Amino acid sequence: MCPSSPTCLLCNCQEESLEHILFFCPHTKAVWFGAMGFYAKEVGFSSFSNWCQRIQNFFHSTDKRVLKLASFLCWQIWKARNRAIFNSAPPNPFLTFRKAQNGLDEVNSLALSQQISMPTPSMLHSQCWSPPQLGVYKINVDGSFDYKSFAAGIGCLVRNSEGRMLDGSSASFSSLSP
Repeated sequence: MCPSSPTCLLCNCQEESLEHILFFCPHTKAVWFGAMGFYAKEVGFSSFSNWCQRIQNFFHSTDKRVLKLASFLCWQIWKARNRAIFNSAPPNPFLTFRKAQNGLDEVNSLALSQQISMPTPSMLHSQCWSPPQLGVYKINVDGSFDYKSFAAGIGCLVRNSEGRMLDGSSASFSSLSP
């Protein structure tokens, strides 16, 4: 489904942007307020990337649980939006929050049970591609965004267990935010 209007398909009130989807749509405001007592104000809110930087700086020297919960909330808000649009499942702020909390709890319990730490950026960059099992295909995707030109790009590769590329695709486009 490709919407013919830039208006948010959930509230039909404003133009859909990353900031609107994650912070200002009425469903989203209810999720944030219910989860953390947070109410995003559009006045003074410049972009999602600036918000990420501000919240990261704010929680840099304190407990990281709130920052982790905010990350899971963003992910579940995005998924709830997609379920509403593509599966006609009405968004439920409480359910969105519970799924974010459950995801965070699962990651925390896994980290504790295996006595591992959350990956750092240097750990993520040092990982190498590994082939899938015989008879299985692996799909790798990546994206990028240039803050100066607002150019964005995405790419996708399909490889087999021998590491041979079977198919792939890429696209570049302009975006208002990452």
